[in-house]
Amino acid sequence: MSRKKNKDKKQLIIILLAVFLIAIIVVITFLLIRNQNTFEYEGWIDCQPILSPEEADLCKKAEAANYPYIAY
Repeated sequence: MSRKKNKDKKQLIIILLAVFLIAIIVVITFLLIRNQNTFEYEGWIDCQPILSPEEADLCKKAEAANYPYIAY
């Protein structure tokens, strides 16, 4: 009897650890996806040449996020 109880406890611990790890992976993936698709900026973005490297990067990010207020 005690062998069966020990085996059942080990299986339960393994299952709980697996569920915990899967939950952590899902949460991390969700957070990464959510942060990747966010673009926050207020007002119009001027993407007319000549642009500095920072301005060009901002224009690329705004275009990728389909930001509606971009001036060309």
